Amino acid sequence: MTSNMRSIYEDVNYYFKSLGLFLSRAKTCINDLGNRQWLELLTDLSFDADKEIRLLTIGTGKGDRDCLLIQHLSKRYNKLHVTVVEPAKRQLDEFKNKAAKITEDFPGVSFEWHVKMFEDYQNDHKKPDGTFHIVFAGHSLIYMKNWESALDGMYNHVQPGGMLAVTVVHGQGFQGRLRKMYRDLEGCSLHLQTSDDVKRHLKTKNIEHLNEKELSREVDFDISDVFDESSDDGNVLLDFLVLRSQFRKTAPPDHQAKVLKFLRDNSVKENGRHWLHSGEEHVAARRL
Repeated sequence: MTSNMRSIYEDVNYYFKSLGLFLSRAKTCINDLGNRQWLELLTDLSFDADKEIRLLTIGTGKGDRDCLLIQHLSKRYNKLHVTVVEPAKRQLDEFKNKAAKITEDFPGVSFEWHVKMFEDYQNDHKKPDGTFHIVFAGHSLIYMKNWESALDGMYNHVQPGGMLAVTVVHGQGFQGRLRKMYRDLEGCSLHLQTSDDVKRHLKTKNIEHLNEKELSREVDFDISDVFDESSDDGNVLLDFLVLRSQFRKTAPPDHQAKVLKFLRDNSVKENGRHWLHSGEEHVAARRL
């Protein structure tokens, strides 16, 4: 990364602003697709229904994805203890509001909150004993500087027979290909991981990801404003797509031109709008 460019994660409030704007441009209800993903992913998991199920969820933000998983588990098991690790207090407070509603509907659910980065949580639990039935990280690997070590730590927290599931941008999708192109252009891979990188790392550790459960979902997003240099929303969306703050002001002109050409060439134009066909993937692994 060039010296005058900054990762979008250095300002957590700006990151969540850009994420919210991006999600607001979706053509399809994302939660509906998430529900179908979790139903499929949990089909083959079977734990003792009379025992407490322990879930570790990492980098939750406001908890939208996590609440879908919690609700599915609550319908199958009488007791569920959820350990939440999220560094952004404002986002965590919103999650707590959702959690209060869940505990009203499902009295057997309890929550434990950790306002910190996963790396710090890991330092406090240096000898993970595999006590969690499920460990879930939804798009949180990308803000970790040593994501490989973090992924190893997540897997170590899973008990035998349990599952690790991480959600990542699909390596073969639009955003995945954009990230690969841009990290080659910039010569830096910081925060630009895809599902291909996660699966490659698991393979180096002889951890088999579940081929039949490589669940992906694809959603169309309106990115038309990125082509309008005077659009504030367009500049925020552009920052989100490359995960760099103030991209138009700080990136070399040739980098800007190549990114915008990639976006224009690979988006679908419909009724005068440019649509990005974005994919994400659950990469799941069972611990034997």
